[in-house]
Amino acid sequence: MTGVVKWFDADKGYGFISSADGKDI
Repeated sequence: MTGVVKWFDADKGYGFISSADGKDI
């Protein structure tokens, strides 16, 4: 899985990745 991390919630232990095509995965 590659892309730029849009945000990450350390308390919840997950975040969203903005992939190369711009979709959220």
